[in-house]
Amino acid sequence: LEVYQWFRISFDYLDMPHIMNLIKKNDIPMSEKIFESECQLTLRLKLAQKEEIVHELKSFHSTKMVDLGIY
Repeated sequence: LEVYQWFRISFDYLDMPHIMNLIKKNDIPMSEKIFESECQLTLRLKLAQKEEIVHELKSFHSTKMVDLGIY
């Protein structure tokens, strides 16, 4: 049984290619995508990979994250 934690991330368009590559490389499911003046994604991270992915996401200058809880 996998346990997941949901995050909403927001970032600038300049970071989008890097963030999308990270998401694709790690096969991270997304449930919501908003691309307006700022980009927003809702991501479901496996708890086993959460710390590594969060660390990578925070390495991008513009990334802001909100923890939406465990499901």
